[in-house]
Amino acid sequence: MSDHPAQQPASPLDAAENPAVIAHLNMLQAVITRLAGNSAQCKTWCVAIVSALFGLAGATKSGRIAAAAIIPIAVFGFVDAAYLANEKAYRDLYNTIVGKIRDRSYGLADRFNLSAPADVGHYIWALSSWSIWPVYLGLTIAYALVLLSGLLT
Repeated sequence: MSDHPAQQPASPLDAAENPAVIAHLNMLQAVITRLAGNSAQCKTWCVAIVSALFGLAGATKSGRIAAAAIIPIAVFGFVDAAYLANEKAYRDLYNTIVGKIRDRSYGLADRFNLSAPADVGHYIWALSSWSIWPVYLGLTIAYALVLLSGLLT
């Protein structure tokens, strides 16, 4: 008989069962959720501000106020795209971490890595996303229609 207890083979889900790894994935998911919520808030605020400017422009018959509506459309459009690009970068990091867990290559260097810088590809993807261009293109078309309608003169 041996004095050493028999070592059990490591579970194939060893990293996935580790509370630190689960906490790491939860932190990444929380960042992704926060970025998605901020992206939705950009759309909400942009529609509200542009609508208010159009309403004020109509009430005062001021084309200058209506012309100022392009500023929040552009600013919120780019901020929204930045949130979406960062969300995509974090989703890519999340998928990379999950892939490492599945491949059993998740190591100490991977733990609590929360750095996911967005690159040019993420921004191009975000600007071409269905959640960006239809909203801000629609607001830009509404902007053009308001200015060209002649109702503010």
